[in-house]
Amino acid sequence: MRLLSRFLAGCLCLAAPGWAQATEPDGFDPLLDLPPRSAQPGRPVDTPDPRAPGFFVGGFGGVYLGDTLSYLTDQLSELRPDVNGLFGVGFGWRTPSLIEVGVDAALGFGTTWSPAAQAEDTALDILAQLRVLAHWYETPTWGVYSGLAGDAIFYDLEPAGLNQASVGPTAVLGVQWRTGPHSLFFLEAAYGRQFDFLAYRFEDPTEEELIEDPDLTRKRITGGWFNLGRISVGYRLAALGG
Repeated sequence: MRLLSRFLAGCLCLAAPGWAQATEPDGFDPLLDLPPRSAQPGRPVDTPDPRAPGFFVGGFGGVYLGDTLSYLTDQLSELRPDVNGLFGVGFGWRTPSLIEVGVDAALGFGTTWSPAAQAEDTALDILAQLRVLAHWYETPTWGVYSGLAGDAIFYDLEPAGLNQASVGPTAVLGVQWRTGPHSLFFLEAAYGRQFDFLAYRFEDPTEEELIEDPDLTRKRITGGWFNLGRISVGYRLAALGG
């Protein structure tokens, strides 16, 4: 009997630490408690494909600068340096590769020369741009693109006609920030040369020309190349219906 009592007392002493740990309120029970969050396998997070193809549409605002002031008199027709604001829309298609094609159309709040008032006056200009761009660096959150465009600009749009009209190539460089799988903001700069086919000027004949033909008079030189730049910021809905 004395041996049985000593055996039971020894078993209770050995079981006491484990019993106390199991009854602590903050103790971890591997059968009842969930494992710590860090030990749970993480779920894969779906990230939008930055090169998702599809239709895109958006709007933008900014400035166009360079030779953008329409100047027209009886003796001279040209574009002169100025900076003006614009607002426009753009749409196009992003291919499954890095290439996109699009069209921009904008209304420019320009400036023209008024011969009657001998002062500058406000004017409405129309800007159109056909674009082919390459998104050569992209991540799910931002990217950089560049490309070439063809611009057509009509200056001082009014019922009587146009003062100037120009076309030419433009280089484009832009940065975009994605805010979701179908939306992004962009900042863009462009520069190019424009040929104004309504420009003209008059030049007097040189002395050499007068020696050869004394009856020569002033001659009219038509057309001319001018500089054009554009800086714009905008918002776009992208990868629609791709």
